[in-house]
Amino acid sequence: MDSTRIRGLGWAIGIVLLALIVGHMMRMFGISIGISDEFGRDILSSTLLSTANSLLTATWTAFIALMPPLIVGYFAAVSGSVIAEKTVYGLVRVLDVIPLFLWVAIAYVGFGSSGHLIKLIAISLVALPYVLGLSLPSFTRIARAPFSLNAKFAHTPAFTQIWSHFLPNALPVLAYPFAVIFGLCITFDAALGLLGMGARRELSIGMLMLRAKEQGVTDSALIWSTIGGLLICALVFWHLRVLIAAPVRTASEQRQQVALP
Repeated sequence: MDSTRIRGLGWAIGIVLLALIVGHMMRMFGISIGISDEFGRDILSSTLLSTANSLLTATWTAFIALMPPLIVGYFAAVSGSVIAEKTVYGLVRVLDVIPLFLWVAIAYVGFGSSGHLIKLIAISLVALPYVLGLSLPSFTRIARAPFSLNAKFAHTPAFTQIWSHFLPNALPVLAYPFAVIFGLCITFDAALGLLGMGARRELSIGMLMLRAKEQGVTDSALIWSTIGGLLICALVFWHLRVLIAAPVRTASEQRQQVALP
């Protein structure tokens, strides 16, 4: 990963950690700006903690949602079976026609008002066909590349092949679905909060938006706190854009370039 990407990722992580630390420090030392929400919590620290919590939740949710399709795509690619590939593509076509709101309804019926489980289940189901459709062609190409075939014939351990060949070469493809799923998690958080799905005392961007919708007419501070939280999210997205802005020169390409005379 080049310095531009590392710097952008560092800024994004730094913004989230700064909001989290400042919010907790304000709570710990009783610092307040004199404006409280309906639960008596300082509105500035609540805004910082709500935004940081939503961003951190979106991060781990996106990582978890990526795992099942990546595992399925990897084994379908390395198996070399045409039947396995056709089965996966058939699954992609079937799942892809199911509307997003239906997955949300299924998750809500199955898990009640547990907002985190609703987001994780629904987003994982939405991500499955999308990530499979992107990752399987890339994994198949990598599995049939000379460096992967050489590693296979040399009986290189599977973990070493994944770490040395599949992961670095698939990174440019995986960056896009991660960014999309990360943004989808934030959108889900806001939408579920506005619909009242979740604990009202929960510190999240969705609950900020819900309180602003209900009480913003009489308390403009709630509207400004929501705007501030959304601006922090936008700032994190702005720095994360470098992860998908330019093509990544993979490790295998670097080795091939070094080997050229």
